[in-house]
Amino acid sequence: MIDARVGKLLRQMQECGRNAIDYVEGLTRDEFLASSLQQSAVAMMIVVIGEIATTIAVEYPVFASSHADVRWTSMRNMRNRIAHGYYDLNWEVVWDTVDVDLPPLLTWVEMVLDADA
Repeated sequence: MIDARVGKLLRQMQECGRNAIDYVEGLTRDEFLASSLQQSAVAMMIVVIGEIATTIAVEYPVFASSHADVRWTSMRNMRNRIAHGYYDLNWEVVWDTVDVDLPPLLTWVEMVLDADA
């Protein structure tokens, strides 16, 4: 059984990931790259996911280390890159994060939460 706080953090991560994916639903890469509105919305969700990942890694290291295949540090680094270098972002990397990286992360979160239910 996972700690209740970890469960809450994972549900928040799940919500942010779903939101980010929803924000680009129906868009092509080029449409996303041309839309500062979608870019800003997705970036915020990725920042929050990075904050959550950092909190889990720092405050719940046993949980994080028991799920070492999850890229906790990469999520924190992406958060930092967005928060501290927003105007120099490579938006194609942000697109790839939503398109490639978030779906398997959400699958993993769902699996962990379902196993704990």
